[in-house]
Amino acid sequence: MKSVKRKCSRCGNTGLDEKKRPATRTVAGHSFKASVPALVCDSCGAIYFNGPALENFDLAVANKVRRFHFDDACGTSPEISTGTPCLHARSQGAAAV
Repeated sequence: MKSVKRKCSRCGNTGLDEKKRPATRTVAGHSFKASVPALVCDSCGAIYFNGPALENFDLAVANKVRRFHFDDACGTSPEISTGTPCLHARSQGAAAV
């Protein structure tokens, strides 16, 4: 745990520690969790997530949801149901799944 000399915007304390904190995103009823680097105020507990790390987590969640929807459309993924027929199957003249 490394202490960083920045000021907390909530309480004004200058003691912010680098820690990993859980981040959660819920999309279409599915929760995604990751441990993300953050600065944590040792006085009031305010959490300041690392922007690029949080963005990478958000992109990973978006890609996972996209794959769920694509796989479900082709009838291969039970996780998320879209009810949309597989575009590949339709383009091949196959029955919608």
